[in-house]
Amino acid sequence: MDVLLLFYLLVFVAPISIFFHEFGHAIVAWFFQAEKVDISIGAGTVKTLMHVGRFRISIAPLFFIGGLATSYRQPDYSRLEKIIITISGPLFSIFMAFIFWKIDVMTIAISFHLFVWFNLWVGIVNLIPFKWKGKKTDGHIIMQLLRNKNV
Repeated sequence: MDVLLLFYLLVFVAPISIFFHEFGHAIVAWFFQAEKVDISIGAGTVKTLMHVGRFRISIAPLFFIGGLATSYRQPDYSRLEKIIITISGPLFSIFMAFIFWKIDVMTIAISFHLFVWFNLWVGIVNLIPFKWKGKKTDGHIIMQLLRNKNV
């Protein structure tokens, strides 16, 4: 049973939750009139690429390891817009945890438990400001923006 839960976590819960997190950033960037929005899920050489309007979605073979949303606009975003776009990923993860919790309450399937806890974990950890191996959490980026540093 533990192996099946780990498989379920790696193959379904993690990539779907990571996508939701990055989609939170992307949809707010779109709202702020981004000309181009890229969502990348996973690590490694991109295997799948999909274009939908201004959105480009790419998935790498290690699709359970992280993600990144980037967007471009001329003129560049204001500092406040950057903060709102950056915080929207963690907030969307926490929102999705709540949605999955509501679904979980109505069912007896353990599958939604993992979605609740993983999305909550992604949302909270990304609000903590730290860098690790050159990568910055959303919280770290927000902290830099609040300190008037250009990111």
